[in-house]
Amino acid sequence: MEREVFVCHSSKDAAVAVRLCERLESCGIGCWIAPRDVLAGVSYPRQIVEAIQGCRVLLLVYSAAADRSPHVQRELETALQENVSILPFRLDAHDLSEDMRYFLGAQHWVHATSPDPAPGEQRLAEQVGALLNRIKVPRSGEGKVPASVASPGTGARPPANAPGNAPANTAASSRVARRVEALYQEAEACESSGDFAGAAAAYERILALAPEDPDAPRLLALARLELSGAPSAAASSGAAAANDAGAPSPRPALRATPQPPPQREVSPAPRPPPSPKASSAMVAPAPLGEVGAGSRLDDLLGAARDGQTVRLVAGVHRLDRPIVLDKTLTLEGAGRDTTSVVCAGEGHVVRFKGAGRLILRDLTLEHAGNADADVLRVASGAVLAQRCAFRGAVEAAADGDEGSRGGDGIWASSDAVCEFVECVIAGNQGSGLFADGNARVTFRDGVVSDNGGGGIHLTGRVQAVISGNGCRDNGGSGIQFRGDSGGSAQGNTCERNGKSGMYVDDRAAPSLRENVCTGNQDSGIAWFGDSRGTCESNRCDDNRSNGIYVGERAAPAVLKNVCAENDKDGISYRNESGGQCTGNRCRKNGEDGIYVASTATVRLQGNVCVGNAGANIRDPR
Repeated sequence: MEREVFVCHSSKDAAVAVRLCERLESCGIGCWIAPRDVLAGVSYPRQIVEAIQGCRVLLLVYSAAADRSPHVQRELETALQENVSILPFRLDAHDLSEDMRYFLGAQHWVHATSPDPAPGEQRLAEQVGALLNRIKVPRSGEGKVPASVASPGTGARPPANAPGNAPANTAASSRVARRVEALYQEAEACESSGDFAGAAAAYERILALAPEDPDAPRLLALARLELSGAPSAAASSGAAAANDAGAPSPRPALRATPQPPPQREVSPAPRPPPSPKASSAMVAPAPLGEVGAGSRLDDLLGAARDGQTVRLVAGVHRLDRPIVLDKTLTLEGAGRDTTSVVCAGEGHVVRFKGAGRLILRDLTLEHAGNADADVLRVASGAVLAQRCAFRGAVEAAADGDEGSRGGDGIWASSDAVCEFVECVIAGNQGSGLFADGNARVTFRDGVVSDNGGGGIHLTGRVQAVISGNGCRDNGGSGIQFRGDSGGSAQGNTCERNGKSGMYVDDRAAPSLRENVCTGNQDSGIAWFGDSRGTCESNRCDDNRSNGIYVGERAAPAVLKNVCAENDKDGISYRNESGGQCTGNRCRKNGEDGIYVASTATVRLQGNVCVGNAGANIRDPR
């Protein structure tokens, strides 16, 4: 289904937005909505812009929360720049802000009804159908918007080449063609480097922009086959069949590549350098079939051919020794709670290196001994883990040997590329996830809990996307950015951690947005060192220290956060800290709403502080 409608909404209205999306799609109108249609491993802002460019209508789910959302405003601005029609659906009677008046002053509105929203939503579907029929430029063979949602008397616009028709919007068509060609070039570059996830994402965006493209479906299928570890011979035969049926000649084939202020936290000792990369070429072996719980799994994995799939039946599979994998391999279980791979050896349970890809699905990796060990070490290459758990890592006693510290559920280093989806990292003595070097990490929709050294620790030059996770009850901070790391942490809940909910130090410059930090033993969010970045639309409440703490020479942009009922200040600026503090709300905190030291250089603007035990804003400068 072609995606013609971009659903723009605040995360607080997600339930309504999803319901509207489902109603439209039941009528045959394709929609793009986050987070459902967001692809992992691809720039989130870029996906938003491309999705808006590929749609004809932006449906704004308007509410007080949407009016305050900077993301909603940026999406509206992009839609105006791209000449995408905007249709607002009003949920409440909230007065438009000046910014929203600029975007929506001349728009026709559809209103929800109360208490029964169905009539308003049906009226919205009809309006969307009518609007699409007015602006739609059909492609060859394309029909009209379904009559079930079109307004009475409104028909589809006839084909562009019908007699008497005005010429099609050639400027828009040319722009789409240029974008499609650029995406093909991006996909081929990804294939050349072995990034088949990136290639698949590019082909999916091509299909969203040009559903009639003859090459993209087949190339997308090939990329997905490479990702799944399926035999490439099957992909080749599928391509041959397509050519026999008269399909266009394929593009180049996919190529496989071988107060007192909060206490500063002490970074764990640096990890040892990874082993050099080993080359690995994909072949097309048959799957091993199901492996019973009594099999010698370490021997089977060691003997598995490059590209093979190993399927484990439910049960406990024991490794006699830690295993090192340097080939492309898929390891699948029968479920995270029913299939486990257990090892008591020293160093690790599984270590992956080389230039290949390791795929883990529906299983638990667990260390069960007293020897110091991580659970999963990723020295290089790419790892994708879905619905997996990582438990039981043991941290060595302090003996002066920094290189054998161990203790992390997952350790990723060097140039490793890792994606973890719906995974659980729990019960490890060190950090849940520790990443350094130039690693790229995506961790989303998971749980990181009860780890002794902290939840997620990012350092070096790591770039990370951390979204939609629960980071709770860890001994250190829930999420840490240190060194020169960056990326984003969005929509996470960091609660009851032994230090701060989120912690930023050194020269790190992350974007922290729409997170909830509550009940932590130190501050909700703490910034130290020379860190920069953005701290926007977070909620920090009931923390034992400050809601947000900015110390030393840190200078983040602190925007539109809510800091309530923390034991100390709502927002506290100490030392020579600076940056921008705008549009925040601080209420009922145990000391000041906002405290600014005389040496700080922060700029305050438009903050609302009420009901705090000390001064609402204490600024002696």
